[in-house]
Amino acid sequence: MARKINISIALLSSAIIAFQLVLIQILEFTQWYHFAYMIISIAMLGFGASGTFIAIFRKCLLSNYSFLLPLMMLLSGLSMTIILAISQTDVMKFDTFLLFTSTNEICKLIIVYILFFIPFFFGALAIGMVFSFSPERIGSLYFANMIGSGLGGVIVLVFTMFLFPNQIVIILSFLAILSGIIIIPKKHKLVLSITGITSILVLLFFMIRPTSLNPSLFKSLTKVLDLPGSEIVYNKNSPYGNLQVVKSTLLRFAPGLSLNYKGEAPVTDMVFVNGNWKGPLISPETLKKTEVLDNTSFALAFKIQKPQNLLILNSGTGAHISYGISQNIPNIIAVEPNKMLSEIVENKLPDIKLNLKTFEVNTRSFLVKDTMFYDLILFPDINSFGGNSGINALNEEYLFTKQSFVNAWDRLSPHGMLSITCWFDYPSRYPLRVFSTLIELLKNVEINCPEKHIAGIKSWGTITFIIKRHEINSTDIEKITRFAKDMQFDPLIFPIDINANDHQYNIVQDSSLFKHFNKLLTGKRQDFYNAYLFKVNPTTDNKPYFNQFLKLRSFNYFIENLGNRNAAFIEIGSVFLVFTFIQITILAFLLIILPLFKIGWKGFDKLKTFVYLSGIGMGYMFVEIVLIQKSILYFDQPLFSTAIVLCILLVFSGVGSYYSNNIKLKRKSFITVIGIISLYLLLLSFSINLILNSTIVCNPSMKFLIFIVLIAPPAFFMGMPFPMGI
Repeated sequence: MARKINISIALLSSAIIAFQLVLIQILEFTQWYHFAYMIISIAMLGFGASGTFIAIFRKCLLSNYSFLLPLMMLLSGLSMTIILAISQTDVMKFDTFLLFTSTNEICKLIIVYILFFIPFFFGALAIGMVFSFSPERIGSLYFANMIGSGLGGVIVLVFTMFLFPNQIVIILSFLAILSGIIIIPKKHKLVLSITGITSILVLLFFMIRPTSLNPSLFKSLTKVLDLPGSEIVYNKNSPYGNLQVVKSTLLRFAPGLSLNYKGEAPVTDMVFVNGNWKGPLISPETLKKTEVLDNTSFALAFKIQKPQNLLILNSGTGAHISYGISQNIPNIIAVEPNKMLSEIVENKLPDIKLNLKTFEVNTRSFLVKDTMFYDLILFPDINSFGGNSGINALNEEYLFTKQSFVNAWDRLSPHGMLSITCWFDYPSRYPLRVFSTLIELLKNVEINCPEKHIAGIKSWGTITFIIKRHEINSTDIEKITRFAKDMQFDPLIFPIDINANDHQYNIVQDSSLFKHFNKLLTGKRQDFYNAYLFKVNPTTDNKPYFNQFLKLRSFNYFIENLGNRNAAFIEIGSVFLVFTFIQITILAFLLIILPLFKIGWKGFDKLKTFVYLSGIGMGYMFVEIVLIQKSILYFDQPLFSTAIVLCILLVFSGVGSYYSNNIKLKRKSFITVIGIISLYLLLLSFSINLILNSTIVCNPSMKFLIFIVLIAPPAFFMGMPFPMGI
């Protein structure tokens, strides 16, 4: 029976961790990325509340152990699928943007929060009961728990390559139900078998009629599907998210098009990833025929000089590739880490392969490893028309950090250029952050007169900056001004002469943007960063939140001056994180701390035990979070990073837990183990950036091995304090 229990715990743990990761992907599709924090907090709340429940009802639970243990496992598995279905009904489905306008939406969110809590609570209750019932076997049980949890991350990565998230949840439910079925005792065989069979029949029903995942009303995909005649013609899932291609005769591509353009904006299929617009599938022939991109600010770099070697970073749906081909560029290199995107581009645009080499690798890894030099390096366009209301404030954007721009600069030929286009917003945030990053780049490479290396074009909706390795000469300026005049764009020649009549075509509300540009060119940039309403200083690899602009001290300004129009500036992503923290704090107090007062804090060192075990849990979580954040740049995808870190950390912690059975429980042993963990983590904190930065060029398999070498030793010892404490 002991072996069955171990297998059962491993299966259940795999299902719980995998369910947590799949929920993150589901909410990223139906809502946005920042819900990852909510799911993690829900899972932790489930485990914490189950521990309190066991502490209060320990005698009752253990006296009915043989019946309740498999029952909790069955309920955990069944509730995964049922609760997902309930959360997607019209009655329960909430919308992020409506949380700030309707109390009903807030109530829905809280209810959904509690609903998702249920599978984790039942699963954690089962695991906690096993630990409490057999404390003498805690080492092997914790080993099974951790090994199963680590494999849960691998399961998700494998399943997401073939199945959609709603289908994966059903498989995870089967795993959890199986964990309960294999330990059903003869004494309760009839009742529990009926429960198990009923659970399986429910899952079979959902396999035939799977839960439909509907994205937010405010997602790009939802709006596009409202257009007459629009339809999804391609739908595939992967660890990078759910990719869909939408076809419609009303979908056209014309980003910040010149008002002088007299042609017709081309109709294109559009690509969406997790419900968010990713770009058009537009062929080189179409771009050559319509000249649509020739009439946007994006074309500036090509008007200054025709590149012989073109590097396109995060090439996405291939619009920049198609333009390069339409301009007869001899050598084009495209880097796109999302293999699924590259495949759809090659399948839908077969003529795009001319003069093209595509690399499906981490973009930053490519920039560090590559030895070629390029006449032009294109960064992907930043933000989108209309902005995003701060919904992406918590997204890591390592391609737009200062270090990334330095890496790109190192790959420029002697006369090479960087080009980056962003949408114009007011009050300005994105243009200022891009400009400040370019200025910091030039200062970093010891160029003392940045105004001689940077120029730009401003249309009615976009701003394109170019930055040259050599100084911008009079011929370059002549080409910029001529192109601007032909397109009725405004040239940005720095420092900007604010009194000149150069900005007659696309007049903004005031000249503050140009004044800000001039201030950033001076040596008092830090004073400007401190005084400005938004955070517009360059992002770094340590703080890669390119879309995060909000300053706490600016809240009052927005409320007083903008009233109900302040939603676009308060950054929903950041506000939601605060809301999640408040919510989890209240629920944790109600479900974990408050019930403990029923049994009191005195006697048998209860307070010390609480501090010890909660300290282990908090410390473990902090290490997990830091390692996941560090690995996102390394592996270039949040789901990959999370799964890999969890797998390595949990598996080796499980091995450490198993080994802890051989350690004599003395005070010296505890001090030694804690000391080793502290020393390892201290060394890791000083060395991890250096190691990851120097090995980012390695292939994925080697990176995985490097991460094992880094994480395995501390993880091994981190698996000991909990079973030793029990």
